[in-house]
Amino acid sequence: MVGYQGHMRHWFHFWQAGLLACVMVFSMTAPAMALPSWLPFGSDAIAYSIRFEGADAEMLAWFHTLKLDAPTETNPPKNLEELDQEANTLAGRVKKALEAKGYMEAQAEPRLDATAEKPVVTILIEPRMRYHVAEVQFDWKQEKLSLIHPEALRSQKGAPVDMEAAQADAVALSTAIGKDACLLSLVVTPKLRLYAEEQSAELVFEIDHGARAHYGAVVIEGTEKVKDEVIQRAVTWKPGGCYEASKLDDLRTVLLQNQLFST
Repeated sequence: MVGYQGHMRHWFHFWQAGLLACVMVFSMTAPAMALPSWLPFGSDAIAYSIRFEGADAEMLAWFHTLKLDAPTETNPPKNLEELDQEANTLAGRVKKALEAKGYMEAQAEPRLDATAEKPVVTILIEPRMRYHVAEVQFDWKQEKLSLIHPEALRSQKGAPVDMEAAQADAVALSTAIGKDACLLSLVVTPKLRLYAEEQSAELVFEIDHGARAHYGAVVIEGTEKVKDEVIQRAVTWKPGGCYEASKLDDLRTVLLQNQLFST
C-alpha cells in the first residue's frame, strides 16, 4: 500500500510539472499569436474580400462563373503592396469579361480599403452601352467546303455581343464542317469588327482548313517487345478511309491505357 501511495505521489508531481510546463509554454507563445485578423492562421497570405459596384445581377452571375468574385488561390498576395497589384489585375480581368459580353467601352477601376479589419478590394464598374451584332459573316481562307445555316447558331443578328456564345458556335461549326471532309486541319475563329458610332459589331467566323487527306497503309516501326498484330487490332481505320485526327488520338490513348507504351 505504501508503495502504491508513493507511486501516486510521484505521478501527481509529474502531472503538476507537466501542467506547469504547459502553462509556461502557452504564456511564452501567446504574444506571438496576436496577429492581425486578416492574416490567416498558419499562412503568410492576406485574406481579403471582393466587392463590385455598378454591376447588375447578370454581370455578377457572369463574374461568379469566371470565379472573379473569389480571392485568388494561385500565388495569393502576402502584403498590401501585392494586394494592390492583385486589385489592378482583377480590374483588368473584369474589363475583359465585360467586353466578352458586349460592353466594349466598359471601365473597371480598382479600389483598396486597407483600413478595415479585413481588407476590401472594390471594383468600380461603368459598363456603358452594350454592343449588338449587326451581321454574322463567314470568312473562308481556303476553298469553301459546305453550306452554313446562320439561323442554327446561338449568335444572331440583333442580339447582344456574346463571345461565350460565339466560341460555342465556332466549335459547332468546326464539327459540322469537318464531318466527312477528310481535312488535315481545321480552325474556326470568331472575331469582331466594331463600329463605335453605331455601337454594333460584325461577328466574323474565320475558317482556315488544310488539305483533304485519306489514310494510307499502317506502317509500324520500332516495336521490339510488342507484336505488330497487337497494334494493328487497335487501329480503327482502313487504308483509303477519310482522315480524322481524332482517330489517331484515340489510338494513342488505347495503347497507353493498355500499358503497351509509356509515351
